[in-house]
Amino acid sequence: MICAMAATFSSISLFRRPWLVMFLTLALILHLSMASDSTSCNGSEREALLGLKASFFPPNETIEGVEDLDSWKGLNCCDWEGVECHNTTYHVVGLNLSSLRSNANLQSENFDANLLTPLEQLQYLVLSNNKLGGELPVEEISSLKHLYWLDLSKNSFEGKIPEEIDQLLSLRHLNLSNNQLQGRLPESLGNISSLQFLSLSTNQLQGTIPLSFANLSLLKDLDLEDNQLEGTIPPIFDKLRYLEHLNLSRNDFSGNFSFSMLANHPNLTIVNLSHNNKLVILQTNDTPAFQLVELDLSYSDMSKYDLSVPGFLSNQKTLSKLLLAYSNLSGSIPPWVLGASHNWLYLHGNMFTGQLVLPPTPTDLLKLDLSNNRLSGELPKEYHSFFPHLSEINVSGNVLTGNVASYLHAFQGLDMLDLSVNKISGNLPLELSLNLLFLDLTNNQVTGNLPASITYGNRLRALWLSNNHLTGPLLSENFNLLQLESLRLDGNSFSGTIPKNLFLRIPSLKVLNIRNNNFSGSIPVELEELSNLQVLILRENRFEDGLPVMCMVKRLTILDLSRNNLRESIPPCFQNISSWVQNSGPSLESLNSTRIGTETSYREVVSFTKGNNYDYFGLTLSLMTGIDLSQNQLQGHIPTELGLLKGLIVLNISNNHLTGSIPASFDQLRRIEVLDLSNNKLEGRIPPQLVLLYSLSTFSVANNNLSGVVPNGFQFSTFSESSYHGNPGLCGFMGKPCSTTLPPSEVNEDEEEDSIWEKDNLVLYAVIAMGFIVGFWGVLAFFFLNMKWRTLCFETMDRSISSLSLRGKSRGYSSFSSSGVTSYSVLGK
Repeated sequence: MICAMAATFSSISLFRRPWLVMFLTLALILHLSMASDSTSCNGSEREALLGLKASFFPPNETIEGVEDLDSWKGLNCCDWEGVECHNTTYHVVGLNLSSLRSNANLQSENFDANLLTPLEQLQYLVLSNNKLGGELPVEEISSLKHLYWLDLSKNSFEGKIPEEIDQLLSLRHLNLSNNQLQGRLPESLGNISSLQFLSLSTNQLQGTIPLSFANLSLLKDLDLEDNQLEGTIPPIFDKLRYLEHLNLSRNDFSGNFSFSMLANHPNLTIVNLSHNNKLVILQTNDTPAFQLVELDLSYSDMSKYDLSVPGFLSNQKTLSKLLLAYSNLSGSIPPWVLGASHNWLYLHGNMFTGQLVLPPTPTDLLKLDLSNNRLSGELPKEYHSFFPHLSEINVSGNVLTGNVASYLHAFQGLDMLDLSVNKISGNLPLELSLNLLFLDLTNNQVTGNLPASITYGNRLRALWLSNNHLTGPLLSENFNLLQLESLRLDGNSFSGTIPKNLFLRIPSLKVLNIRNNNFSGSIPVELEELSNLQVLILRENRFEDGLPVMCMVKRLTILDLSRNNLRESIPPCFQNISSWVQNSGPSLESLNSTRIGTETSYREVVSFTKGNNYDYFGLTLSLMTGIDLSQNQLQGHIPTELGLLKGLIVLNISNNHLTGSIPASFDQLRRIEVLDLSNNKLEGRIPPQLVLLYSLSTFSVANNNLSGVVPNGFQFSTFSESSYHGNPGLCGFMGKPCSTTLPPSEVNEDEEEDSIWEKDNLVLYAVIAMGFIVGFWGVLAFFFLNMKWRTLCFETMDRSISSLSLRGKSRGYSSFSSSGVTSYSVLGK
C-alpha cells in the first residue's frame, strides 16, 4: 500500500490536486498508526490480560485499600504495567504482578489459570505477594510450554501439590513458598530435571523428602524451611553437585546427618539445618570441596560433636555467620571457634563452661553471643584487642565476675553490650567515653551512684541497670540523652526527688521504669513533655501528693503508679490517651521491637500486674494496656469518664479511699480482663450492665460497702465468694443467696438484671458450646494431627519448666537472630 501511494505521488501534479495530497497523507498516517498497534500487542493476548484483570478486580466491586491495574488501558498491552513483550514478535513473554507501582493487591479466592491459556509464548509468570487462593492451577498452567519461571509465593493456595506438577517440564524456577499447601511432596517433582531453584518453604507439607529429588541434578537452591517434614535426610544430596543454598530448617527431621554427604559440592555456600532438634549432627573430619559463607545448626543436636577436634569447620575460611545456638554443645569453648567466623558467631544457650578465652589471632568478628551458658571468671585484659571490630557482645546469663569498670572500658566502642544476669560488681566508672547504643547491666552486683559518664553526652538508646545496688539521687545535670528510648533503673536503692527538668533532657523516652526504689516527693508535671512515652512504671516508691495530670501523654499504654502515697482524686481526662480509648487497642508499631541500627534491634520487656505479675514482651507487650493505681491514698469518686477507655485491659484502683458508686459507664470496657475495685469505700449496687463484660477474667469488689444482688451470668457466674466478701449488704453469689423479700427498688433492679440475662441466655449457651467444641476438641485435633506443633509445644513446656527450675526467681536473658536482626529479650523477673 505504501508503494502504491508513493507511485501515485510521483505521477500526479501536486500543485493541481492539493486535496488529494491531504487525503493520501492522512491515509498514510492512519495506516502507520494501525500497523504500529497491530505489531505492538497481539489482540487475543490483550483480551486475555483484560480477562485476567477482571477476575482480580470485578468491575462492580471496590475493595478498600486496593487499586486496580489502572495502567491496563489502550491497545498496546506491551506498555502495561507488569507486562513484558518480545522485542520483535511482540508476544507477551513475561507477566510480573508482584511489586506493582499502583500497590495493587490481587485478590481471588479461586484463581482461574485458564485465563492465561492464550498467552502461549509466556516465559515467566510472577504472581507473588497477593491474596490468590484455591488449589494450585497446575493443569491449566502446564499448557504454557515455554514457561520456565513460576512464582506463586506469598498467597493463599491450599491443598496438595498435584502429581501433575511435572507437566511443567521446562521450569527452571519454581517458588510456591508462604502458602497453605499440605500433604506429602510428590515424587513427580523429581521429574522436572531442568529445575535450578525450588522453594516450598512456610507451608504445611508433611512426610519425607522424595528419593526422586536425586534427579534434580541442576538444582542450585533448595528451600524447604518451616514445614512438617520428617524422617532422615536422605543421601540423595550427594547427587546434587551444583547445589549452592540448602535450607531444611524448622521441620521435624531426625536421625544422623554428616556433612560428608555434601563434601563434593564445590559451589555450596549456605546451609541451614536449624530448628530440627532431633537431627543429630555427626563429627566430620573430612576436608570438603565447599567453602561456606553461612552455617546455621541452631536448635539441632550436636551433643556428639566434639569442638575440641576442629574437623571440617576449621577449614571453612569464608564463614560470615556461624550459628550454633541451643545445640547441646558442652565443655570449654576452643579458641579456634572464636576465629571461625568473620561476622557473626552465636553460641548461646549451650552448656559451655570455663573462662572466656581468646582466639589464636585477632579476628574480624562483628557480633558475638555467648549468653545463657555456664561461663565463669573475669574478662581477660586483652579481650578487646583480639576483637577490634566487634560491635555487639552478649555474655548475659553466665557466672562472670570482676569489676564492671573493666568490662565497660574494654567494650566502650561497641554498639551493644549485654552483661546482665552475672555476678559483676564494683562502682560504675566516673569518667568513661561510651559509644554504646544499648547497655544492659541488669541483675548484677553493681554499686555506687549513677555517674555522668553513663548518662551524659552519648548516643544511648537503651540503658538498663535494674536489680543492682545503685544508690543516690538522680541529678538532672548528669542527664543529657536526647536519643534515649528506654530507661530501666528498677530494683535499686535510688532516693530523693525527681528533678523537674529531668524529663526535658530525655525527650525521646518511650519506657521509664524506676519501680522498687526510694524516690519521694511529687511526680513532676513536666512528665507531660514526654510525648513519645508509652510505658510508665513508678510503683513501690514513696511518691506523694496528687496524681500527675498526664492528659497530653497520648501514646501511653501502661501506667503503674501503685504502692506509693499518692493522694487527691483520679483525674477525669484519661480519655485523651488514644491507646486506652481505641477499642482495637494500641498499634503494633509501639514496642514489639525497636531498631537501633541497620541490622540490630532490642526487644523491650515490661513487668506488669494482671492478676499476677507477668513479663510482657514482643507481640503481647504491643497489645497490652493497663492502669494500676492500687495501694495509694486516693480519694473522691471514680470518674465516669473511665468508662470511655474501651481499649483498656487492666484497671486496678484497689486499696485506696475511693467513695461513691461504681459508674454504670464501666459496661463500655469491653476489652477489660482485670477489674479490681476492692478495699475502698464504695457503696450502692454493682451495675447489672457489667454482666456484658465478656472478656472479664478477674473481678473483685471485696471490702467495700456495696449492697444488693450481684450480677449473674456470663463471666460473673465464674467468680468466687472472694470477689465479694467484706460487703455485708451483697447477696446472690455463691454461698450467700438473697432473702425472699427485697425492697421494691431492688426488685425492679433485679428484674432489669434478669431481663439482661434472659435476653442473652441463648447466646451464652451457644458461645459456651461453640467455645468447647472449637477450643477443646479443635486444639486436641490440631496437636494430634500435627506432629511438628505437638512436639514443639511439649518441648517449649519442658524448656520453660527447666528454665524456671534452674533460675528460680532470677531474671533470664536470651538473644536470637532472624533475617539479620538481633533481638534481645528478658525472660523472667
